[in-house]
Amino acid sequence: MEYHRTIPTLSDRLWSVITARGRLTAFPAGQTLYQQNAPSGGFFFLESGCVKVSHVLDNGNESIVALYGPRDLVGEASALERDSSPAAVTVTPVSAWLLPTGEAYRLIEEDGEFARYLVDMLAYKLRMANAHLCTVSGKRGAAKLAATLLLLPELGVSWDKAGWFSITHEELACFTGATRANTTSLLRQFTKAGLVDSRRGGLRLLNAEGLMELAEGASLS
Repeated sequence: MEYHRTIPTLSDRLWSVITARGRLTAFPAGQTLYQQNAPSGGFFFLESGCVKVSHVLDNGNESIVALYGPRDLVGEASALERDSSPAAVTVTPVSAWLLPTGEAYRLIEEDGEFARYLVDMLAYKLRMANAHLCTVSGKRGAAKLAATLLLLPELGVSWDKAGWFSITHEELACFTGATRANTTSLLRQFTKAGLVDSRRGGLRLLNAEGLMELAEGASLS
């Protein structure tokens, strides 16, 4: 099974512009870049490392929206509009080029390519936010987990050449807003049904069509 992520990418020219106008900053693992529903203070262009963007649900559980890595952008939505914006926390040590909000606005006015990139990125994240909302709020149990598994590439979860996604049961539970115990129980059923293969710290999708049927409401036999 082949996977790809459709997130917009920065051209080499734009990356050079960002690194010339931004400030390179290092963050340790576990560092909060900005809080939920609070201004980020600027655009974070990741040089290295991994950042998770997440919401805290009404029940107190964390729901991960996506993971981002090198050359990805986080913080733009919180810089432009803080209401209902997620938090961002480093998963690993991170180096990022911080472009303050005022400087980002000036670049939008001066550079058409950057403005188009930003529009494309906001549109992409809006699509992903809608997909995440439909999955977390609109589905339950096996349907919710199946839909999340099919979204793993777009959610920023890395995979190897053999198709193994690098993700734990606890992390997967955070994507769905479910408990780890529930997620583990469902994954055992998925494995028994031949839908996925699981190992410590990873899983592989075996039957995308079957997962799609589950996501659309079919029963798990």
